[in-house]
Amino acid sequence: MTRFLRFFSFGKHSVKHASALLAITAIVSNVLGLGRNVVFSRFNSAAQLDVYFSSFRIADFLFNFLILGAITAAVIPVLSELVSAKKEAEAREITNELISWAIVIFSLLGITLAIFMPELVHLLVPGYDNQPDRRNLMIYLSRILLIQPIFFSVSFIIGALLNGYQRFSSYSLAPLLYNLSLIIGGMFSRNFGVEAITYSVIIGSLLHFGIQTREIWQTGFRFSLTWKVSGPLKTILSNMAQPNLAQGFGQLVLLLYTNLASKLPEGSYGIYSLINNLQTTPTVVVANSLAAASFPGIVGAITTKNWDHLNLTLAKVVRTTLFLLIPIVSLSLLLRAQVVRLYIATGHHITWEQTELGITIFSYFMLGVIPASLALIFSRLFYAHKDTKTPMFISFAGGLVAMITATVGIKYLNNSIATVAVAEALSSTVQCVLSLVILYRRRHFRLPAFELYTRTRNYVIGGVLMAAGAWGTLQAIDAFYQKVGFLGTDSIAGLFVQTLVATLVGLAIYFGYSAVISKEELQWVQRRGFSSAS
Repeated sequence: MTRFLRFFSFGKHSVKHASALLAITAIVSNVLGLGRNVVFSRFNSAAQLDVYFSSFRIADFLFNFLILGAITAAVIPVLSELVSAKKEAEAREITNELISWAIVIFSLLGITLAIFMPELVHLLVPGYDNQPDRRNLMIYLSRILLIQPIFFSVSFIIGALLNGYQRFSSYSLAPLLYNLSLIIGGMFSRNFGVEAITYSVIIGSLLHFGIQTREIWQTGFRFSLTWKVSGPLKTILSNMAQPNLAQGFGQLVLLLYTNLASKLPEGSYGIYSLINNLQTTPTVVVANSLAAASFPGIVGAITTKNWDHLNLTLAKVVRTTLFLLIPIVSLSLLLRAQVVRLYIATGHHITWEQTELGITIFSYFMLGVIPASLALIFSRLFYAHKDTKTPMFISFAGGLVAMITATVGIKYLNNSIATVAVAEALSSTVQCVLSLVILYRRRHFRLPAFELYTRTRNYVIGGVLMAAGAWGTLQAIDAFYQKVGFLGTDSIAGLFVQTLVATLVGLAIYFGYSAVISKEELQWVQRRGFSSAS
């Protein structure tokens, strides 16, 4: 217990401690996010969740376009540099300037958008025009959610200053409180509808900000309104353009999805949104972790122009990514029905037709997990080269592919919302391929293609063996249920036991096979080391 408390204690952290803390809390936050969605789908219909998820679009566009993209690329570097240079008073002053302007801008924009919300809702979800109850609820929820960017902008700016002080405890715990608030709101929605979830979003964003206030106070920071525009603030504003444009374009893609989905059968967008949150888990847990762990080594190799080290490190990260994701994708496709049923169909609000739609969406999404993860890793190479333009243009290209695919599929071919999952998978593939092509045109970048092919073939063989073992286990357990007449896949407990046992058998086969064929990769995962020398 003492070690646990020490691990999460407030104070300055080493790079290793900070990396572990952020990785662990990111995984826990992702798990809580999935649990949150299970609660949502248990107590709300897919049609209600349509309105809830659609209501986020305007507030999310506002926050992502103006703040989120700039935090990592523009705000944290400037504040960290000032703190490192012992210019802490200046760093605090810049933080107050950012907070002051953010509060004013988001408040004014929020009031303006709230006034024109009926017109904005008409543009965003034209399919609701003939459904006054859903349209009015969407207007109401969208207006409430305009409060969230105010709290989030202040919270993320404070978090940026805490990053500069190398304090990560409250910063890493903030998303956990946010998700816990939404879980509680989801439980209240059983009696009070999705309005309860929406109010819990505001409370969660306030908690996200509130938990960081004590630690930021310990650094000597004191909040005060100021309307100065200092030199460092101008630097931050000038560096915000590219990342904010990329974030804004990504939000435009989501706005288009929402617009197209509003004309589809009720529940389509709610099911899509729930499955979308599920399918990002492998990328967040695997690719994000590997990218973060390898980034210092990649930056060091580029700084010293040690290209052999760079390529060895990158090859190692790519191999480990494929080694972990191929079995995940294989199992996910095999167990897609069980996973989706356990995830969204535990209550009585999601129909079987909607569950089938979710299974289809999940299957298409899984096809894009590996290219999406590789694209994320390759983007770190551009950032390590201090190149922010190339990944921005690559994301634009992927976004255009997604928009065209979704529009043609839904509007002109009358396909279901599953087309959006196909669009996202194609977008990820395009970004992955473009990243590789551009990187290969830079003479220092070379991956051992034949070795990667050989290793990937081994992972695929392991994945096939794993899938065969898991499938056999599914059949055996199903036959056992029928013979003894106890439990069964029509009950949550029976379905969970079947899925869990099949997963464990499949993983045992894969890692047993890997202990013979892929020893290096197993050792890398066990050591969690991703530099070429480890």
